[in-house]
Amino acid sequence: MKHLFIFAKSTTRGPLLALICWIAAVPTARADLTVLPGVFSYLNQNNRFLSGDGKVAVLCKDENGALTTRWTAETGAEKLPLPPGGNYWTGFYCHLSTDGSEIVGLGGMNQFGVYYPWIWRQNHGTRVYSAHGDEQLIGISSDGDYIARIVQTSPEKVYQDFTTSGTTALWAEGSGWMFNGTSYDNRVLFGRTKATNYRPCYWSMSGQQVIATSILKTPAECTLSGKDGSILLGQIHTGQFLPNDGPEAMETFRWNTITGQIEYFFPPHFLTAEPSFISPNGKMISIAGYYNDTMHFKYMVYDSTTAGEAGLGMQEVDTWLIAHQYIVPAEAQGRSSFEIISMSDDLSVVAGNFIDAGGKLRGFLAKKLRLIPEPEPTPVFGRQ
Repeated sequence: MKHLFIFAKSTTRGPLLALICWIAAVPTARADLTVLPGVFSYLNQNNRFLSGDGKVAVLCKDENGALTTRWTAETGAEKLPLPPGGNYWTGFYCHLSTDGSEIVGLGGMNQFGVYYPWIWRQNHGTRVYSAHGDEQLIGISSDGDYIARIVQTSPEKVYQDFTTSGTTALWAEGSGWMFNGTSYDNRVLFGRTKATNYRPCYWSMSGQQVIATSILKTPAECTLSGKDGSILLGQIHTGQFLPNDGPEAMETFRWNTITGQIEYFFPPHFLTAEPSFISPNGKMISIAGYYNDTMHFKYMVYDSTTAGEAGLGMQEVDTWLIAHQYIVPAEAQGRSSFEIISMSDDLSVVAGNFIDAGGKLRGFLAKKLRLIPEPEPTPVFGRQ
């Protein structure tokens, strides 16, 4: 947008000698939503389908959950390659390094129902990481140097495999624990105890275990983590079940492991409130659940970045995206059921799904609104 400013100067010898017109450029606000050639799978084991720099996304073709595509703005959609004998990447496990140059996951081999851990490295393709069907890769460090590997033996064990040195270290083990995943930087392992009224717990990089003894409601478990594991998100099993033999109702909690504070989330009108997303800094979360009845499923966000934002309580996802300038109102028209799946480490990029006007699920990336400068103004001179 340009504005016209007129400056006039008079002297004692005449009323108006010169007129200077200056066309000044005002930055234009521009949103940047990209509809992707696929959708994001659901979160499991703290999956990360967007790289930390927000430039690489791993997508499914449709809602069936099999990973098929690696996407960047520069290269577009590229088929996620399979190793020899591989059938498909599952959507159950997926973790990216910060720049998206490495992906660890789980794939089907040779016959249905047999899965092995896989790793993809840029310029090296995909290979089977381990030939054991009872192992999964549940995390990769930001720089891709070490990988968390769980071995589902009795008792379960979690190992840290270091790429540079080629060494392996035992991270945690025990028949009394359930390991659910790792933080985005792969430095915190989280899960729960296996007692009847089990409690959330986590393990530091050194293997020190901490149990949430202050939680007021059990059984409960950690299911999601921000980047460094200092804030964990989880679910409480209420023991109440939805009508018509529906699933058990869940309640969401957020555990600040630095202060020990635990918050609980079960918004009005929700029949169940399951944790569905946590931002890298842990200050924004999303819950999902049936709303009013079992026919309507809804996503909501809670943002505690500021006291004023927290005072708004739970917000519609599209309302929050518009308010925080990830999308403009026109980009929400004809689209519904916005869901946030992931964010870049600097919070400038949001990844998620929505349902379009035709009822089809679509994946999207939305970059936080930027001011686009226009060309420098050009002075125009005129004389009366």
